[in-house]
Amino acid sequence: MTTDGTSPNGRLLQSAYCGELSGVELAIKDGADVNHLSDDVGLSALHMAIGRNHFDVVKHLIENAEAEIQPDKFGRWPTIIAAECKASEKICDYIVEREAEVVRVQKHGSRDDAITRAIAKVKDNEQSERSRDDTGKNRKR
Repeated sequence: MTTDGTSPNGRLLQSAYCGELSGVELAIKDGADVNHLSDDVGLSALHMAIGRNHFDVVKHLIENAEAEIQPDKFGRWPTIIAAECKASEKICDYIVEREAEVVRVQKHGSRDDAITRAIAKVKDNEQSERSRDDTGKNRKR
């Protein structure tokens, strides 16, 4: 892997590749884009940390730095990279769970979206019932 190790993005990628959590944190603090894809291999820091088996970096990128669970420039999702690189069971389990959350939200919306839709549906039903009641009262007159 070749990266520009002087820019914040280059330092982020290099630190993720090497499993240096403090370097990852510093690069992000210095303005690195946590979702930046390397020019040479098309991987993000998250992809690199997964492929190199650095669980602490993977977890930090997702939970603290809000790295997106997304495919690399070749369309490989993190779970595919974990499988191809024979990542630890701990990383594989963690990534499968995180990726499943992304797919679920993409398909059904977030939990908050689901609650909002449910409330709206209840209100619509109540409004429809009131309209039917009002229509029935008008007919009786």
